[in-house]
Amino acid sequence: MFYFSIHVTAQTWKTDIQRTSGKPAVRTLKLKPKTVLRIGTLMNDTDSIKDNKIYYGKFLGGTKDSLQLKIISIENQHTKASGLQQRTITQAKYYIANQPDTVYRFSIALSEIHSLNYQTTSQKIFAAPEDPLLFGSIAMLILSPLICYNYKEGTFNA
Repeated sequence: MFYFSIHVTAQTWKTDIQRTSGKPAVRTLKLKPKTVLRIGTLMNDTDSIKDNKIYYGKFLGGTKDSLQLKIISIENQHTKASGLQQRTITQAKYYIANQPDTVYRFSIALSEIHSLNYQTTSQKIFAAPEDPLLFGSIAMLILSPLICYNYKEGTFNA
């Protein structure tokens, strides 16, 4: 008896986003399933207090006016006019009650989104070598004098 499965991924979700500050521009946002998102919503913005809520999660899908994500964590930012900031990060399992661990679906209207950050797969691949290259360079900087030193004569090899 043979079993086989086909891995099917959903299509890329596309929507047009219009910039509301600075130069007006319309960009097409293309998100693939499981793309990690950071979505910021502005809850309160007055002269004395500014409250933001930031959702971290994986993109699940979207419609013309909203998008769905699987919540990983939620950050509340509270900033006073004096510059004093308070941040609270809550994991999804404590924020959304009575849900199994695998299901933390959250839907948010596009009109409520104040900021949206994501990183494409190609950006992740090209960003990944930075750390090993940095540590390798530091290791060579430390090890090269030890390797090039001629211990018998007490000089450095050319």
